[in-house]
Amino acid sequence: MRFQQLFFWIGAFIFVIWLIAAGGCAQIGFPTGGIRDSIPPILLSSTPPSASTEFSSRKITLQFNEYVEVRDIQKNLMISPAMSVNPIVSSKLKSVTIQFKDSLQKNTTYNIQLGDAIRDIHEGNALSEFNYVFSTGSEIDSLMLQGKVVLAESGEIDSTLMVLLFRNKADTAVEKLKPEFITRLNGSGEFLFKYLPSASFRLYALKDNDGSRNYNSPSELFAFFDSAVYSSLHPEDLTMYAFQKEKAVVTATEPRQPFTKKLVLNLEIPGGYQSLIDSLSMAFTKPISSFNVDSLQLVDSNGKSMNFQYSFDASRKILKLAVEWKPGANYKLCVNKGAFRDSSENALERNDTITFATRPLTYYGRMALRFPGFQKEKNQVLQLLEKGKIRFSFPLLSANLKKDLIPPGEYSMRILLDQNGNGTWDPGDFSRKIQPEKCLQIAEKLIIRSDWDNERDISF
Repeated sequence: MRFQQLFFWIGAFIFVIWLIAAGGCAQIGFPTGGIRDSIPPILLSSTPPSASTEFSSRKITLQFNEYVEVRDIQKNLMISPAMSVNPIVSSKLKSVTIQFKDSLQKNTTYNIQLGDAIRDIHEGNALSEFNYVFSTGSEIDSLMLQGKVVLAESGEIDSTLMVLLFRNKADTAVEKLKPEFITRLNGSGEFLFKYLPSASFRLYALKDNDGSRNYNSPSELFAFFDSAVYSSLHPEDLTMYAFQKEKAVVTATEPRQPFTKKLVLNLEIPGGYQSLIDSLSMAFTKPISSFNVDSLQLVDSNGKSMNFQYSFDASRKILKLAVEWKPGANYKLCVNKGAFRDSSENALERNDTITFATRPLTYYGRMALRFPGFQKEKNQVLQLLEKGKIRFSFPLLSANLKKDLIPPGEYSMRILLDQNGNGTWDPGDFSRKIQPEKCLQIAEKLIIRSDWDNERDISF
């Protein structure tokens, strides 16, 4: 045996010498890395056990199979029914402790949801949607309530909304009181309340911007169900439509421009060709305080003056000229230097003539769409969107819609149910019990190609 060990170590030594001689700068080391741990912590035990009845403990201890930590507890912690003072949730080594600071109600089932707060220390894998339930009475409440929340304006889902239940039926409850029961939406916009008592509730959804869990700003996403809802062993699906009564005011920060006293004009023509369906956009470096329309002239290739209508945006730095364009034509825009002045009475430095051309008809595609689900009394409006923004809006007057001059591209589609017939989406009003207008998403994309007909049925 000793000779075998001796031969082994001699052989290993010779092999190392050979590697050094053969590779010159070769290095010997151990492999690094490996397969990343993606398994969340596993709960081994809880004291007292989850689903306990006659619960009287002031502390819950959760034991896991690995070292854990608690992250973003204020964001993740939800307790139903709500407590005046939330418990303290802490971690140590392989355990998580929930310690109550508020007294527990008698004969009440509690559901503690920790969301994604519990994670392993090394890789941060979350134990998703963890909850612990107990009752201070002799049995666990077993009734449920389920449904879905959809964004009314787009038909999309926002899973960051919370769903709230109040036994207090007053409208002011959601504005002033804490919700008795609260839960989250899943990735499909669905919610499920479990462990409810037999009762009727008012049902709301809220994007809680300030952490108050109250509806206290018209810019918060909010949804309400028209009537009281009831817990049940086999609940029906309820759908709410969330809206913002007022859009949040976002102050855009413009890129810092080099300081200049000059007033400069730039013509905005994407792709180098003026669209046949859009206005000509003129951008200025400073807001325009005075404009002499007679010092601005638009002429075609024959020298004929073109009529136009003009409008400034709110900043008065963008001027749009609405023109009945000819396809594939050349134009000249003649700008007298005195046509525009800013608040400091600065004018353009010189007269200017800008030449450009419009798109030919062959650049655009055509569409002929049929809507088997058309209902005239619902004032249906087809919206075509590019990169999430409405590009076209077409009221449906019949089950068939034909349109030319559609720029090539990929469009998503949705149907607006335009109740008041004004052509645009309108939000709801909780104080007046008015639900928002709704949009229905269309799963298919609309692909438009240049000089191509797109004919198809659209279902929604």
